[in-house]
Amino acid sequence: METLNVLAVMHEQSKWTVTTDYLTASHSASGRMITDTDRMSFVYLLEAGDEYCYLHFDHKDWGALSLVSKEPAPVFVTNGEFTIELTHFFEELTSLLYSIEGNENYGHRFVEEVEKTFQQFYVQQN
Repeated sequence: METLNVLAVMHEQSKWTVTTDYLTASHSASGRMITDTDRMSFVYLLEAGDEYCYLHFDHKDWGALSLVSKEPAPVFVTNGEFTIELTHFFEELTSLLYSIEGNENYGHRFVEEVEKTFQQFYVQQN
């Protein structure tokens, strides 16, 4: 299992660009996102052959994810050499946000932090 960390998230020219330090031509988008509540992270799954690679959006990146949730646009990941579109990113993120709201199965601390960080998303949806 490979783990990739987000270095930066930027909105530019009607798209979101996520920068990571490692990416290869063998990586491809899975179109799926999960959470790692122990790490306080949203995780986009990249495929690497027969395995998944985890692109972690840790708590420090949630402010940028909150903006993505309010301003949907294509999301790409790059290391400067390779670039991959993260398919279904917005749909997966918003689906998780709906699932997390008030759901203590994710753990009290995780739910509390998500609801606080993504408060604008929840207000817009109600």
